[in-house]
Amino acid sequence: MIAAHHFIGLKYPTDRTGLAMMLLFGLAWALAAGNTPYRWLRGASLLAGALLAIQFATQLEVSYFQVWWYDRSTKEIARLIAEDSRGQPPGSISIGATWIHQPALEYYRTVDHMTALRPVVRSMDTLITGQDYYVLHGTDAHYSATHGRRVLLSDPFAGVVLVK
Repeated sequence: MIAAHHFIGLKYPTDRTGLAMMLLFGLAWALAAGNTPYRWLRGASLLAGALLAIQFATQLEVSYFQVWWYDRSTKEIARLIAEDSRGQPPGSISIGATWIHQPALEYYRTVDHMTALRPVVRSMDTLITGQDYYVLHGTDAHYSATHGRRVLLSDPFAGVVLVK
């Protein structure tokens, strides 16, 4: 993989594609090290593998996927909205959301059977025009228009805020 990258310009696999390559590399390494006739080389490979496993374990993050860090709190946001809108008539609650949060909100609306919520509309320009809830990212142009509203959840790491 490294030689193909340097000699013919092959791109390294990224994100989830790279995970399978790492697993295959580890298996190939273990097979090659296990079949070597030199005991010291097997020991060195075992030590290097253990050190790599320790490094991986110290960097493991299970609360969010690195590429979608901005969606880290979306599940919690959906649960808060579901609890707050329980008992409301079907289709009576609307959500205004920054476009990057729309797919995940729509997913949770469908999967969790939140009948009180209207479909979350994907819009490149989030207008603050009378929705019941707003899920906004800090980079949204209308983020400051929600000041003075009640904040139900704020995640500074993900840059997202849920306001009512």
